[in-house]
Amino acid sequence: MSSRYKIINTVFIFMLITGSVGCANYEFWSDACDDCISDEPTEGELRLQFLINDQYPEVVYRVYEGTVESGTLLFTDTAREEELTWVLPAEKEYAAEALYPEDGKMVVVVDGDKIRTQTTSCTDPYDSESTISCWFVIPARLNLKKNPQ
Repeated sequence: MSSRYKIINTVFIFMLITGSVGCANYEFWSDACDDCISDEPTEGELRLQFLINDQYPEVVYRVYEGTVESGTLLFTDTAREEELTWVLPAEKEYAAEALYPEDGKMVVVVDGDKIRTQTTSCTDPYDSESTISCWFVIPARLNLKKNPQ
């Protein structure tokens, strides 16, 4: 076996091992262990995105726990920015509807997602031979942007 093949093979095995251990399944995996939370989080972010422009300088929206059709209305508000973030209880499904007035009618945009918590094993910063369980939150992201005409 040539030395070049050995080097490529060794690099591939190293990448395979390091990519499958620890925090590799976390969307911001490099921060998961750095910002270790030892207890399961009870809250997380609900991130809402809107179409805000000259035609729609503000958009009325409603947020529900569960679905728009059968969930509980949590609140109604008006967005004047393209992105808003609310902190709400984790491990729950949320949905929202944004109301865009157009030609005497109301265009309704609906989306839903769940704020999730997840745990992973990380190297203990005080004992490199041990691992600890670290929790992190995966925020819910709702795209409430109206498609341009």
